Amino acid sequence: SVAAARLGSSSVIATDANWEMLDLARRNIERNEASNVARMAALHWGLLDASEYENAADAIIGSDLTYNSGLWVALAKTMSMVLKPGGIVVYLSLGHAGFNVGGEMGGFLSVVGKMGL
Repeated sequence: SVAAARLGSSSVIATDANWEMLDLARRNIERNEASNVARMAALHWGLLDASEYENAADAIIGSDLTYNSGLWVALAKTMSMVLKPGGIVVYLSLGHAGFNVGGEMGGFLSVVGKMGL
């Protein structure tokens, strides 16, 4: 979120469902003097929570989001609702021991494709 703010975004929302991560994001935004552009918000994946942000994002930047295959449909629906028409998703996953990046990304992209997204 700080990088997006520093690179010229007019508005940035850092989201997570974990309050500890939101507090970390808040401190990071404050320390980097980006609070005039960036803010934090709790967001649980799914259409109910995401409806508040419908068509709000030109871009979604995410990292390590696909580790739980049981949440792929909710993640895809959330991205679809939040992203403006013509928007983009940038996703980064470096992996770690016991983590199959290709398998997880392939699985998630399969879900997205089946949903017509």
